[in-house]
Order: sequence, then C-alpha cells, then structure tokens
Amino acid sequence: MSSINVGILCGGSSGWVFEALAEHLSQVLSTQVVQHPAKFNYVLAYDKPDEIRENAWFIPFEGIHIASDKRLVAQSFHIANVCSPQTLLCDDLKTAQQEVLRDSSRNWCLKYPTSTGATGHRIFNAGTSIPTDWPLPIILQEFIELERPEVYRTYCAGGELFGWVVRRNPDATSKNPWVAHARGAQYSDCGEVPKEAVNVAAEALRATGLLQSFGCVDLLFSPSKGWVVLEVGTDGIFNHVDRDLGIPHLEHEMDLRLADTFWHRVRD
Repeated sequence: MSSINVGILCGGSSGWVFEALAEHLSQVLSTQVVQHPAKFNYVLAYDKPDEIRENAWFIPFEGIHIASDKRLVAQSFHIANVCSPQTLLCDDLKTAQQEVLRDSSRNWCLKYPTSTGATGHRIFNAGTSIPTDWPLPIILQEFIELERPEVYRTYCAGGELFGWVVRRNPDATSKNPWVAHARGAQYSDCGEVPKEAVNVAAEALRATGLLQSFGCVDLLFSPSKGWVVLEVGTDGIFNHVDRDLGIPHLEHEMDLRLADTFWHRVRD
C-alpha cells in the first residue's frame, strides 16, 4: 500500500481503458491518478484488486463485481425482492429451451452476462442456438415489448438519487429493442424522477451494495408491474458509467455530487 492518502487508482494491464475517465475524475475530485493503491482509492483499474484493503475502496469491490455480471445482478435482485422483469438462470441451453416452452405467454431475451451496450443480446425461443463457449448459467429475461423501445436511467451518489433520463433511438419509428448508447440511442432529460421509480431504484442499489457510493440504475415501465429494474452500473475494473449524455447540467451535477460524496468518505 502506498504512503499516498487519496488517489484515483488506474494501473495495471487494463489501466489504458480508463485513462480518459481517470483524468476527468482527477479534475473533478481534485486528486491525483496513481498506479498503486493509496490509503483510500477511487478504483478504476488494478491487476490485483484482492490486495486492496476493503476499507480502501470508495466504490466497494463487491458492488463493482456484481454490476459487471447480469447473473450476479439477477441473484442479488431475487434475494432482495427487487421489482424486475422475470429472470431465469438456466444450467444449459436445453433447460433454457424447456423454460421457454413452459410459459408461452411470455417473450424472452437472452443476455450475454458480462456485455455492455447490449452486445450479444437477442430474442430467445425454443429454436435459438448459442455458441458452445457461451457463459453458463444462461440468463433469460422476460422481454417487455414497448410501443417505442426506451430505457430510463437514474443516478445515485452517497445514498441520494438524482437525474432522470431516457435513452431512445432517434428514429421514433424504430422497433430495435436494444436501445444502447453504443448502438446510436440518445439521451433526453426527463426532469424529476417518479417516486415509484426512486423507490425501486434505491432497492436495486441497496441490493447490489452501491447505494452509499456511486452508481446508476436502468429501468423501464412495465404495463403489468409498473417500474422495473433491468440492471445497475458503476465505475471500476470491468466498466464505467456513461457520462457522455449530451445534457451538460446533469453531467455537471454528477461531478459535483460525486466529489461531495467522495470527500465526505475521505473525511470520515
């Protein structure tokens, strides 16, 4: 452990992936980027995270790990009874096909468990095949069809939720269900977060260990269930929260809240 008190840890073989974010955070948090663990860290990249003390992480490793794998998210949501689309973890393809046949009233999507930007996602039915090296267990999630595909997102820093945006394809007639920014979807500001969405988003962040640090929650509105959570996101090791929103006031608010939360933790 370094003698440096506070730092943005961005080192090791994957550090280059996070360099731009590290430099941005260095300005936002008014602290330095380090290659080796400080006494307290905003961890972005490091080859041996198990060598960093538990209380030396701003965003806890367990939360980072859960957010990186949709199967772990599903398990955490199930344990905490977080309202989300029905999600199945199947040991193999045959079991997944049997589950789909068991309930013909639902449509299902197959999610690649560690992907970002909806990479690898597809509609799943009894005839769907997958590559032999597909990670197990297979994760299936109920597909909620919307007139215009859209995903809402809210953010959290230090236990307080803020921001409410929607991600849609710019072509209003598009029926492509994978409304990822990396696939051309754009963010729009939606004002205040509905109270019901705040409640379920907070439950999702609490279930995944991110509520008191920093994270985001993706939701959609189900005609039968109301607001449901798809997944959570955060910064570090595997991925980072998209900050390229095209909404300057929200990007600025995110920076201010993150800095306030980070330094409050340092002072504690």
